[in-house]
Amino acid sequence: MKLPLYFDYQATTPLDPRVLDAMLPYFTEHFGNAASRSHAFGWEAEEAVEQARVHIGALLGASGKEIVLTSGATESLNLAIKGVAQMYGEKGRHIITSLVEHKAVLDTCKHLEKEGFEVTYLQPTKQGRIELEAVRAAMRPDTILVCLMWANNEVGTINPIREVGALCKEKGVLFCTDATQAAGKVPIDVDADHVDLLALSGHKMYGPKGVGALYVRRKNPRVRLVAQMDGGGHERGMRSGTLNVPGIVGLGAACKLAHEEMEKDRAHTQGLRDQFESRVMQALDFVTINGDVRYRLPNNSNLSFSYVEGESLIMGIKDIAVSSGSACTSAVLYCSMAARPTVSVYSATQDKVVGSSPLPAVFTAPIRSDIVQFVHKEMAKNGRQAYAVNRLSGMKHSAESWGTGRAVARIPRVKGSGTHAAAAGAFGNQCRNGRMFAPTKTYRRWHRRINLHQKRYAVTSALAATAVPALLMARGHKIENIAEVPLVVEDAIQAYQKTKDAVAFLEAIRASDDVNRVNDSKTLRAGKGKSRNRRFVQRRGPLLVLPDNKGVRAFRNIFGLDIGNVNALNLLTLAPGGHLGRFVIWTSAAFAQLDKIFGTFTQESAVKKGFVLPPLQLTNADVTRIMRSDEVRAALKPKKLQAKKASRYAQPTNGMKNRRLRLRLNPFEVKRSVASKGLRNPATVRARRQARNTRLSKARKGVRAMVAANKAGKNIKAAKKTAKK
Repeated sequence: MKLPLYFDYQATTPLDPRVLDAMLPYFTEHFGNAASRSHAFGWEAEEAVEQARVHIGALLGASGKEIVLTSGATESLNLAIKGVAQMYGEKGRHIITSLVEHKAVLDTCKHLEKEGFEVTYLQPTKQGRIELEAVRAAMRPDTILVCLMWANNEVGTINPIREVGALCKEKGVLFCTDATQAAGKVPIDVDADHVDLLALSGHKMYGPKGVGALYVRRKNPRVRLVAQMDGGGHERGMRSGTLNVPGIVGLGAACKLAHEEMEKDRAHTQGLRDQFESRVMQALDFVTINGDVRYRLPNNSNLSFSYVEGESLIMGIKDIAVSSGSACTSAVLYCSMAARPTVSVYSATQDKVVGSSPLPAVFTAPIRSDIVQFVHKEMAKNGRQAYAVNRLSGMKHSAESWGTGRAVARIPRVKGSGTHAAAAGAFGNQCRNGRMFAPTKTYRRWHRRINLHQKRYAVTSALAATAVPALLMARGHKIENIAEVPLVVEDAIQAYQKTKDAVAFLEAIRASDDVNRVNDSKTLRAGKGKSRNRRFVQRRGPLLVLPDNKGVRAFRNIFGLDIGNVNALNLLTLAPGGHLGRFVIWTSAAFAQLDKIFGTFTQESAVKKGFVLPPLQLTNADVTRIMRSDEVRAALKPKKLQAKKASRYAQPTNGMKNRRLRLRLNPFEVKRSVASKGLRNPATVRARRQARNTRLSKARKGVRAMVAANKAGKNIKAAKKTAKK
């Protein structure tokens, strides 16, 4: 199988051959347990592990005694966060982290919240960076830990680690950082950066998988952790379990190589990245570099292509292996939304974040366009008004038949003479203004009943689609300058009374472009509809959703802006024409009611009786990976070996055309066939030709002899006659 070019080095890296050479002896020759202190095998293993600690510590600017060996960064982060929370829980129960952390941090913090801890999730900037002032503002007297990633694992943005570390040291708060992506890529000095806990993983720096490390400061201050695994007291009582000696040796070798070759690799990868981005942006339009262009990893490039959905693009390029998100969450299509537990609430007067709101579960519901289109079509039919033709239509003439013998049809004809309708047929389906076949009736079935659960399913799908920027842009909405989707604004707009305030609000949140698009698209309708109270057609603009009717007066006169109530969301407004992707502006109060109205995947709605969000049918967007997985292949039935279908020519019926049938029906045909084959033999043909030529030459000689004899006989007779005379 031909593999594509591998570009997903943020997910994992191949094993360096030099690292493999260092590991191999510890699989076969030096196979001892590092915890065995009574023989040489254990001493060799322990010495190799300690040497690896030294190499890991050298990469971080730390001592080898401060390195705790784990199975990876996920275990390291769990040990650091939970260990600090349980050890220093009496001092305080407040933890600070960010919304863009790895799932190993976010899920661990969610677990601690269930145990009574308070977690503040910092909102990053548009470039994905956590500002120092945001950390300072979140600090409280009972804060015990700040946990931020050194570099983002998706967009590569580097956070101000040294500044945050200095702030934490000043406040007496422990500082933990996830350096999984940064280790080996950028210089790290835990003392200068004031880092107390640091996690890394081997497979991100050309090392083996399944091995990682946690740096734990031993002095100024001495950090103590509560062990999360018991059973042996290994790693100074912080992490029990037999050490993976070959993996640890590989991690140490990878750290040593990364430390020695960091500057050279950094310059090389940064040059390749800049060249790649430059060529892509020259060749294509509407390409955006995600993240902070100044503060980012040298080996990371994260691009957005406007009007293109990321997963569709990835499935379309088969020759390059890339990803649209973190490897730990890319198996789930809605991970980018689910990994963002809150959304920002923006000011109504300026481009500023004034708060945050939890993301309702309805935005992670499955998007079913088939259900949306079916329900929309049926709902649109229910807006029709009953109509029918007059019961006497086509029967209002005083017409009568001319009878037979007039060389015309016996259809009733209009009386009179000299008029344009005289003698015209009437009362017939084929006659002008006559009866129509199956005339429309007012009692026909106008209303279409729609399953209630289907309607609710369609509304949840339409709501989930409003949070997908690619769908909004595909529908033509101008959201390039919008800060975030879904867009949530403060409730102060409901106090507006003047339209000019509403217009200023739309300009402040940069939604006026989409409103102006509606005004520019207004055109005269084609056809007769222009005379039937629907003279113009135009596109649909944004939908402003309010929790009640307050504030409607200021917005109702803005052409191109629709207003909706969160308690009466309609599929006809959320998905006009049955098309998904409406641009919706939410007020904070309306946004907060969505979980109550639609419920979650496990909790029923408080408004819609017995309704819970429909479960996801597809949780993995990588269809190719699914089809090639061992689980699917194990469940597949073996290929059926079907018997070859008998041809309709297998049983011939015409012996004159089919030689096999002719031979079977006539036994003498076999002899004739064999003889004919013999006659067609080249040697036989030559022999027959030679025999024929011989016969012909003999015949010619005989003829010539006969001619000569006849001539001689005639001469004798002539001589006799002459002698007699």
